[in-house]
Amino acid sequence: MIERLGAQMAAAANPAKAAGMQAYMKSTMPYHGVNLPAVRSISRKAFDRSAMSCAEWRATILELWRSARYREERYAALFLLGLKRRRACLTPKQMPMLEELIVTGAWWAATRVTTRLGSAA
Repeated sequence: MIERLGAQMAAAANPAKAAGMQAYMKSTMPYHGVNLPAVRSISRKAFDRSAMSCAEWRATILELWRSARYREERYAALFLLGLKRRRACLTPKQMPMLEELIVTGAWWAATRVTTRLGSAA
C-alpha cells in the first residue's frame, strides 16, 4: 500500500511547482509538487478500501511518517490519521504516536491535524 501510494505521488509530481512549494513552506524536506487536493485524492484511493486493524493503522502512519522523503508522504500519513472510519483507533494509547508526529514534524500542518483530532473526540 505504501509503495503504491509513493508511486502514485511520484506519477502526479510536478517538479516545476515543487521548489516553489518547498520555499513557501520554508521546508528542508523536498516536495513532489502535488497540490493538497490531489494528495487527498491519492491517499483516499490508497486507504479508503483497506481493511486494516488499529495496530496496522498505527504502523502504517508511523512507517509513512518516518520513511517520508517528500512532504506529501507526510500529508498522506496525516490523511490516514484523520480518517473518520479509523476514529475508534484513536485512543489515549496513541498519545506517544501523536507526540512523535508533532515533535518530529514541527510544522503547523501536523499540529493543526492532531489538534482537530483532540477536539473532535
